[in-house]
Amino acid sequence: GQHSNTRAYDNLYRLEHKCHLSVEKYQVARAALIELRGLGQWMATLQELKMEDIQSLQGSVFEIDNEEEQRKTQMSKKQ
Repeated sequence: GQHSNTRAYDNLYRLEHKCHLSVEKYQVARAALIELRGLGQWMATLQELKMEDIQSLQGSVFEIDNEEEQRKTQMSKKQ
């Protein structure tokens, strides 16, 4: 019901918030590394990460296939 939807939304929000915090942490760490080590070959491995590089969980490969979810829900209701 509504409680499950609210909980799912809250979990999704927390996960996306955590993802954004991780991006910011990576950006700060990379900027510090540039200051300390300077430019170099390591930059090919630790590439710049921009917020636009991050995709929302909605519409991504992590999104549950609605038809499959409906089928599972119907089967669980029958039991």
